[in-house]
Amino acid sequence: WILAAGAPAVAAIESALMVYAYARDHLGFVSAYFEVQAANERVWAFHERFGAVRVGVHAGAFHYTLTGDAIGLSMQRYRRFLPDGVEVLR
Repeated sequence: WILAAGAPAVAAIESALMVYAYARDHLGFVSAYFEVQAANERVWAFHERFGAVRVGVHAGAFHYTLTGDAIGLSMQRYRRFLPDGVEVLR
């Protein structure tokens, strides 16, 4: 995902928490697999702090996995950024 220029500093962690909470709690996802451009150091460093593990590299992109356990730990670690959880309106 892309954050708008000028977004508050906490927008990255809040949006990550919202995405993972929605995927886990409402869609039943148990892990994540994604890639980040190797040149985008701020983004891959963010994901590594969140618990993602680099599992490969291909064509200038780092490949990551994020286990359900790591997601849960990060949800607890960063809960102050999303203290009321995520509410899905339909």
